[in-house]
Amino acid sequence: MLSGEDDSKTRINFFRMRVRNFITKPFNPEELEVLVELILSDSN
Repeated sequence: MLSGEDDSKTRINFFRMRVRNFITKPFNPEELEVLVELILSDSN
């Protein structure tokens, strides 16, 4: 999930929707890369 909102209420709503992986804008490209690697490693 990618969001332009970066506050506690938004993060809590994501968790309630069972969203475990999300990143907020603006994001650091390295952070996105590490998150994608983590997600891919979990899927194996």
